[in-house]
Amino acid sequence: MYYNEHSDNVPDKCDSNCSRKNNCRPPQPDCCIPCCSGVPGPAGPQGEPGPAGPQGEPGPAGVQGEPGVAGPQGEPGPAGPQGEPGPAGVQGEPGSAGPQGEPGPAGPQGEPGAAGPQGEPGEPGAAGPQGEPGPAAATIPFSYSNQYSSGVPLSTDSTGAPAQIAYAGFGGDNGYFSVLDPGEWASGVITISTSESYPSSFVMPYDGTVRNIYGVFANRQELYLEEGVIIRPFMCLAIGQTDRLAFTVLQNSIVYFPPYTGGAEIPKYTLRSASQTGLDILLPAGTLVTIIFGIIGAGAAEEQYITASISGGLYIE
Repeated sequence: MYYNEHSDNVPDKCDSNCSRKNNCRPPQPDCCIPCCSGVPGPAGPQGEPGPAGPQGEPGPAGVQGEPGVAGPQGEPGPAGPQGEPGPAGVQGEPGSAGPQGEPGPAGPQGEPGAAGPQGEPGEPGAAGPQGEPGPAAATIPFSYSNQYSSGVPLSTDSTGAPAQIAYAGFGGDNGYFSVLDPGEWASGVITISTSESYPSSFVMPYDGTVRNIYGVFANRQELYLEEGVIIRPFMCLAIGQTDRLAFTVLQNSIVYFPPYTGGAEIPKYTLRSASQTGLDILLPAGTLVTIIFGIIGAGAAEEQYITASISGGLYIE
């Protein structure tokens, strides 16, 4: 049962509650009916705060947390200054000897010592064995200087190919020459006809190899060539066949001289020199060899002529 000092058993419960503003606690139906109404009055002034209460006892310590994850490694700092060198350590035991080095260069030749006394002659020893013969070598000189006292006539055909050639000799002033048939030079084989002289030639006495060819060519008269015309002398070797008097030109032996060019007078005895070295032309023993020289032409559609002399030499191992 809810009640207070102003409950139903108190005759003036309403008046008393209103005058004392003492409502029922807790309110219930038909109990402590409010008897007062109206707008509440304004709030009173704020009172002074009371004094602080005494300091409470500190609470228990909290639980220790888990350690955090380590951060990334920082960049290394710059090197510090070089410290002073420490004192020298104790001398170690010597190591084992290294391998023998390469011998140094020979020293300068010393002064020869004084000659010793002459010894007694000994008994003659037995003769040693016969050594192998060394390689044979020969120099073959050649020349052709005069034909009718004015050199040898040489010519080309209208295409510039050799038309009249000569064979150098190996002594004296005279050689021989041949007039070629059309296309004969291009075939590489020169046949000596019965109306021509036997050409100057020699026979190889051993298996040899031609190494060097040298020659000097000279015009025997002044030359008056037209502008653009070229005459180029040449020399070469040719070897004879065994069944007929014909010579095969060795193409790898052809040596060309510097040319005579037209446009100005070319004096008599304007020399041209030429050579080929380091050759490897095999000439078996018994080979018949001749030396051919002549001219080729260019710059004109007609025959060219010249009178000339030649001299030179072969080196054969």
